[in-house]
Amino acid sequence: MAQLKKLTNQITEKQMQEMNYEVNVLKEKPSTVAKKYLTQQGLLK
Repeated sequence: MAQLKKLTNQITEKQMQEMNYEVNVLKEKPSTVAKKYLTQQGLLK
């Protein structure tokens, strides 16, 4: 739960739209998209 709190107010609408596009249109795995985002944000190593 603490990890989710780190995301509060961190994901912009544009970022969410891009992630949804990657999953829904490009057919990437949600876990892959999430891992990429978390890594880019420095929340996952």
